[in-house]
Amino acid sequence: MHNNRHVVIFARAPCYGRVKRRLAKDIGNLRACYFYRQNLINLVQELRVGNWHTHISLASAQDAKHPLFSGESRLVQAEGDLGSRMRAVLQQFKNKKVIIVGSDIHGISRSHIEASFSALNDHDLVFGPAFDGGFWLVGRGLLRSPGWRFMQDVRWSTQFALNDTLETISNGYRVAQVTQLHDIDNGASFDKFYRRTNR
Repeated sequence: MHNNRHVVIFARAPCYGRVKRRLAKDIGNLRACYFYRQNLINLVQELRVGNWHTHISLASAQDAKHPLFSGESRLVQAEGDLGSRMRAVLQQFKNKKVIIVGSDIHGISRSHIEASFSALNDHDLVFGPAFDGGFWLVGRGLLRSPGWRFMQDVRWSTQFALNDTLETISNGYRVAQVTQLHDIDNGASFDKFYRRTNR
């Protein structure tokens, strides 16, 4: 089972001014970069151990050289928008169950990943919705490709991202959703995160 289950973390090197730019507009580059770096470290540590192979998919070959990722299984993302890059990863792991998660969502756990793999036992696709209308996880089962339109013409980084993506899936595909989580992309969501984690 282990060889047929893969988790891919989409990430960037945690460099000042290059990560969490929307959040940085509200809280500054330094705090945004620190938040991203700590969240990424925690996520990799959490998902490194599980009944699956874990990989980190970096935005560029230069990002893949960052010492934070030393010793990890690293991939370099394809060219294009977010949808193109995720489709390329899903295609790379043909005939295997694969789950992609973002690196800037707080609170992703091994139990979320296990539940997502379980959903793929009787569904073709699984999504982890975010409260802002996007999604923090997408996974594909063993047997079926979701169609040639999958993830094309999606309004990324908006409240429409998940609904747009669902509309690109061909008819007849079985889609599951797992736990909804918070995406922290602006000052208001960061303040809520801070209150939740510092009670």
